[in-house]
Amino acid sequence: MSRSSPVVIVSAFGRGQSLASRLRDAEVPVVLIDVSEDLGASGPEDEEGPFGVFLSGLAPADQDRVHQDDPPHNQEEGAAFVLASGPLEMKSPLTKNRLEKLGVPLHTLETFRDLRDGKVKSFGEWMNRDLREAWLIHLAAGLAANSYRPYPEGLASGFLLALDGDFWIRPVTRPGLQQSLDWCERKGVQVRRDMTLLDVATEGRRQLKGLQFRLKSSQTTEILGFEQLVWCLTGEETAFLAPNLQEKLFPEGILKPSWVWTRFRLRLAACPERDILPFHSVWIRDLDLPWTHENLLILQKCPSPDLLDAWIRIPADQRLQKAYLSEQLDRVLELFSERFVTARPVKAEEPLSGERTYRELGPPRWPLFDARELLSFRSGHEYNLTLHSAETWNGLGFNALFKAEEKVLSQLTAWWKKREELRLKREQKGLTT
Repeated sequence: MSRSSPVVIVSAFGRGQSLASRLRDAEVPVVLIDVSEDLGASGPEDEEGPFGVFLSGLAPADQDRVHQDDPPHNQEEGAAFVLASGPLEMKSPLTKNRLEKLGVPLHTLETFRDLRDGKVKSFGEWMNRDLREAWLIHLAAGLAANSYRPYPEGLASGFLLALDGDFWIRPVTRPGLQQSLDWCERKGVQVRRDMTLLDVATEGRRQLKGLQFRLKSSQTTEILGFEQLVWCLTGEETAFLAPNLQEKLFPEGILKPSWVWTRFRLRLAACPERDILPFHSVWIRDLDLPWTHENLLILQKCPSPDLLDAWIRIPADQRLQKAYLSEQLDRVLELFSERFVTARPVKAEEPLSGERTYRELGPPRWPLFDARELLSFRSGHEYNLTLHSAETWNGLGFNALFKAEEKVLSQLTAWWKKREELRLKREQKGLTT
């Protein structure tokens, strides 16, 4: 491997693959360093998250990326929601009829369509509506948000999921990450998973020039030079990886999450309710209560038919508290016991975060930050550093990642074009002298 590259992307849990692939499509040389194994223990389901992917409106390259791990599942009924009054499926023949019965204006669907087409500039109309009419729009803003904002503040983020689009879920396995890295290599990306990152070398006050690393099979320290660095780790993940890196890449400090998504695994015996469950569904117990804890949860089927994953948002400072997690799990089980008549779900396993230390688990995979702190967050001032992580996205999950990626891709391809133009001019000048 060359010990330098015009662009280096440091990534984890699949965040950098699509950007690396699209840069190679633009003929930009890229090294992608994956450090997933250095950020603590987690299951592949924890790394994938509970959000699914709305493919409608995505660029073809991003749609291609979604299919590069394990085969995704197309939920034909679209996004599914379970309210106290019953289910709502967003691509059902009965969708409009169900929205009318719920009191949700049908032009909600027009807002989602305009959102995909890039025509929505403001959500002021929805902020002033009663929650009973506007809850679906607020859910579109809050479900995959990177901050927790109570109604009606959630619309201020400007990031909404177009909930009526084609909805896919990615059942994941550990080999899936390697498959997506193999895909990057086939596209011409240099992929490395064998590096332990130690520090970053600087040049002057506002220029980074290389990553200090050690191969995992060696004790020798080396430098990988670059012209542009894209950093796909949160500040907390960076501090966990190497404090020296955090001090230089996040010199003004890191954001700690106020909430986190947490996964509970349930077991449900065969019953009519299990048979008709969609692969992925969002359950809201009471629209008027805060959309946290068991009042809003995401239920997703596992490859084994008797297993289900239930995701809820909890305060970040309770993430490792075993007693608290057990209490929340009991509440989740109680909720489903009320809805499933012929069989009751039971705990399938203890939550991983209740059994391990922070040093074993690492930072949370899906953090939600304080909205005010997020607005004031500032990265380092280096000219050639791009932060591409949950603090700089407008949301969580693939849809938020892809949206943020467009800006990063535009900046880097413009930089590369200018760089190559200057290189050609220098070469031509050298030939004429």
